[in-house]
Amino acid sequence: MLVRIGFNKFNPQRANKKADAEYAARHGTNVNANRTTTRLVPKKFVDPLQKLETEARAAIKHLTAPFEDGGNRFVTAQMVPKLQDTVAKYRQKWEYAVDDFAGEWDKIVDEAKRDLNGDFQKWSAYYPDAEQVRHRFRFEVVFMPLPDHSQLLDSVREQMAEVYESRYDAAAADLRQRLREKLQHLSDRCITAGDKGTRFYDSNVENVIELCDMLPDMLVQDDQQLIDAIADARKMLDGIDADVIKSSRVVADSVKSQAAAIADSLL
Repeated sequence: MLVRIGFNKFNPQRANKKADAEYAARHGTNVNANRTTTRLVPKKFVDPLQKLETEARAAIKHLTAPFEDGGNRFVTAQMVPKLQDTVAKYRQKWEYAVDDFAGEWDKIVDEAKRDLNGDFQKWSAYYPDAEQVRHRFRFEVVFMPLPDHSQLLDSVREQMAEVYESRYDAAAADLRQRLREKLQHLSDRCITAGDKGTRFYDSNVENVIELCDMLPDMLVQDDQQLIDAIADARKMLDGIDADVIKSSRVVADSVKSQAAAIADSLL
């Protein structure tokens, strides 16, 4: 099926046409060459929500595969429970963050009055009460089935089949690339693993193992190339962790070579 994530937020910036005109007149530039925005809410109050949105999008992206540029993403039936757990976790964090924002609203308005000085009155209509601000925030995740094209005209159905085939191929390529990048990173880090003054993190190994556990449930089509690479990566890391790699140059060199070879098989 498909999944889409969306966020609605109180927009803390507005175009400032007066400032654009004044700048153009002062510097002799075209008024359309520069654009000025007025920040209605100090950045420090908005940043936690923006950071949380970025984290939520990344977490959902990690559990899904691309479908099209509009934001819809593939999610397999096997991954839906894990995705729902992730959504629930971030929805709770989002609700708490929005509550914190609304709780700071009087302080936000006071700081805006100070920062905007005489311009505050101009923008005063954009400062509703805290409860209204609270209701402007939304975190939405929508699941939907893949469209059924069986009722379309033959010519259109053929075109859509080609489109969907390319999207399935793109999703499969995305999953292969994820494992390839983690394997290549592991290989690169093994070059200096255990050397004095260098660090080799547990995550270098754990990220590969996590993907090997997760990717089989994310496959949107048969991909023997990826399945074989997962099996090879699991075999390579069987009984091996970061401490083993750091403590043995022989093991580190072996993992480096094997990881690079498996990564190359996914090209």
